[in-house]
Amino acid sequence: MNKLKVGARTKAHEKKEPEKKAKSLEDFEFLKVIGRGHFGKVLLCAEKETGKVYAIKVLKKTKFMSQKDVRNVQAERRIMKGLHHPFIVGLHFAFQSEDRLYLVMVFKF
Repeated sequence: MNKLKVGARTKAHEKKEPEKKAKSLEDFEFLKVIGRGHFGKVLLCAEKETGKVYAIKVLKKTKFMSQKDVRNVQAERRIMKGLHHPFIVGLHFAFQSEDRLYLVMVFKF
């Protein structure tokens, strides 16, 4: 008699999620500046592959003078990623370069 282990799964039953390619600046076409602030600016852009329109918040790392500033930006990213509400802008993904952070958000007309 065959004994099955509880919780054991075979490879045939495992669902593989599609691999997500890391985003970078080369994946977007920048259309115009839609806002400016102390840490950076917000740009209207279109994803080259899909044509979807996003707002990208570009933050200059040199503007973060204190640990408090760094913690605030980390908290902003974490909160935006976890929120799903019709009246709050959501974060789709984030990436960084050597001198800037990029937060890619929904853009609604």
